[in-house]
Amino acid sequence: MVLSAESKPKIILPGNESTWYVAVGSGGVWKTVNAGVTWTPIFDDRPSYSIGCVTIDPVNPHTIWVGTGENVGGRCAVDGKVG
Repeated sequence: MVLSAESKPKIILPGNESTWYVAVGSGGVWKTVNAGVTWTPIFDDRPSYSIGCVTIDPVNPHTIWVGTGENVGGRCAVDGKVG
């Protein structure tokens, strides 16, 4: 997986700096357990494809919260041009 302009900031599992999650507006949620060497999609079986954010539950770090949809307010999501 290549992190691009469409990817959101990654989150890192507390106490395990090799486990990361990243939300991708054009491709779901991805997880790595080896600091980005390989990635696995973890949201492919869900009905929503576009992801706006991902975060770790502050009480239970084994629970990942995902916000669906992408706020593109005024930007063109087709050709990548801003404006």
